[in-house]
Amino acid sequence: MKYKILIEGQTLDLEEDIAGDDGKLRSALTPYFPGAANAKFMRSEPKEDTITVTVIKQAGTKGLLHADKVIFDEFSELNLGMAESLCKLIASLEGVNPVAKMNEEMAGRTLNQLDAEQLLRVDDQIEDALTKGRKENDNLRATANLLIEADAQPSSVVVTGF
Repeated sequence: MKYKILIEGQTLDLEEDIAGDDGKLRSALTPYFPGAANAKFMRSEPKEDTITVTVIKQAGTKGLLHADKVIFDEFSELNLGMAESLCKLIASLEGVNPVAKMNEEMAGRTLNQLDAEQLLRVDDQIEDALTKGRKENDNLRATANLLIEADAQPSSVVVTGF
């Protein structure tokens, strides 16, 4: 029996021992046609001693693994622009912007009731908070820009809930 494989507009002739078995056919096609990895195979009735196998590609999964399961080597091997921003986001510590934190601390104080020495300490604290806050803001903007500019990439897993 002859087998003709129809995939992505191309016709391939394969031997019966490969084309007759879905697993072997999938293994043979996947290196050259990645969509065959999760495709369905539709076989026609034999005509003139030939069976036609049509490869029907299925929609792939989209999304990303949970952050704690991301394998960074995959991203660096693909040389994706999002690898750096993703690593930064995952590695970043939780916290409040120093300016917002300083604002909360100052909310309960009445500055006009502080003496000169206390005002100088508060002034130094405010300046320190502003410096750290600006740096954090710059880092946040840089990370956001990397994410915005990163190309969309398919995932090998289904996101929970989809």
